[in-house]
Amino acid sequence: MDITNEAGIYLITNKINNKKYVGSTHNFKMRWRSHVSMLIEKFILILIYRILGINMDRKILSFLYLKP
Repeated sequence: MDITNEAGIYLITNKINNKKYVGSTHNFKMRWRSHVSMLIEKFILILIYRILGINMDRKILSFLYLKP
């Protein structure tokens, strides 16, 4: 059985700081690709910020509460 195309719940553990992320998916293979892609994009942004010396501060100004 090829579990990569199966649905389920998964756990990702950071081996450095032991932080854990629990997620669910309809397709393990596609979700893992999504996680890896996001990590690559984040890594590239961090490199750009360090090279250009960009410092940014993020603040939430407001929340929107949407009715279902």
